[in-house]
Amino acid sequence: MENGSSAFYLSTFQASYSVQMVIFGLCLLLYAITVVANLLVFVAVLVCPELHKPMYLFLGNMAVADIVACTSSVPKQLQILLTGDTKILYESCLVQIFSVHVFGNLESLILSVMAFDRYVAICHPLRYHTIVTAKKTLGVLVLIWVISTSACMILPLLVTRLNFSDDNRKIQGILCDHMGVVVLAESDIKVNNAYGTVQMVLLFLLPLIFISYSYLRIFIECRIKRSAEITKHGLNTLLTHFLALLIFFICTLGSIMIPRYFKDLKTPTVLNIRCFLQFGILAIPMSNALIYFFRTKELRKGIMKSCQHIFLLRTLFPKFFKDSSIS
Repeated sequence: MENGSSAFYLSTFQASYSVQMVIFGLCLLLYAITVVANLLVFVAVLVCPELHKPMYLFLGNMAVADIVACTSSVPKQLQILLTGDTKILYESCLVQIFSVHVFGNLESLILSVMAFDRYVAICHPLRYHTIVTAKKTLGVLVLIWVISTSACMILPLLVTRLNFSDDNRKIQGILCDHMGVVVLAESDIKVNNAYGTVQMVLLFLLPLIFISYSYLRIFIECRIKRSAEITKHGLNTLLTHFLALLIFFICTLGSIMIPRYFKDLKTPTVLNIRCFLQFGILAIPMSNALIYFFRTKELRKGIMKSCQHIFLLRTLFPKFFKDSSIS
C-alpha cells in the first residue's frame, strides 16, 4: 500500500465547478491545438526542402520541446479539473520537474539563437551564409539539447535529498516545478535555491540580455539604412520574435519569482495568479506555433504543402489509411 510520503498534491484554479469546467474545455482545446499545430510545424520542416534553413530547424526543435512539455503537464491538469483528484505520484512529479524545466531552457536558448540568426541575416546579409552554416546550426542544436537536459537532470536529484512532511505536500501551482516543490521541504533548501538562481541567471536572464541586444542592433540597422525593404523585414522579424519572447519570459519568470517572494501562497488571489502564469506557460507551445504560422509566409506554404501531401496519400492509398485507423 502506498504511504503518504509517495505523493504530492497539485493545485488548480480556485473557482466554482462550472468555471472549472470552462477551464477544462479551454485546456483540452489548448492541448489539442498545441499538439496538432506543433506536429504540423515539425513535419513541414522535416519534409519540405525549402524549410531546411537554420531558422526553421530551430523552429522544428522548438516544436518537439513544446509537444513534450505540454504532454507532460496538461493531461494531468485535465484529470484534476474533471475528477477533483489532485494527487500526483512522487516519481511522476520528478519527471514533470525535469520535462518542464528542459522545455523552459530549450525555449530560452532557441529564442536566443533565433535572435542571433535574424541579427546576422538583417545586419550582415552578405556574410550570412558564411557565419550561419548547416554544420554550425546542427552543432548549436546538439549543444542546446545537451546543456538543457544536463542542467535539468540535477533538479530532480536535488529534490530527492529533501525531507517533506506528510501534512504539507500541496504544491501551490498546476504543475510540479522545482521552486513549487522546494518551498514545501522541511530540510535545508539553500543548495536548491542557489542552483535555481544560477540556472535562472545563466539560462534565462543572460539569454534575455542577448536577445535584447540583438533586437536593438536590428532596430538600429533599420534606422541607419532607411531601406524600405530592410525596415519592413526587420520590423516583421522583431514583432514576430517579440510576441513569442514576451509571452514566454513574463509567464516563466513570474511563475519562478512568486514562490521566492510571496510566502503566503495559499491565499486564493496569489494562488490564482501563479496558476494563471503556469497556464500561460502551458499556452506557450500553442502560441509559438500559431505566431510563426501567421507571421511567416514560408512556413505557412510548407505546412500547406505537407497537408496536401497527406491528403494526396490518403487519396492514392485509401486502403492503407483505413487499415491504419482500424488498428
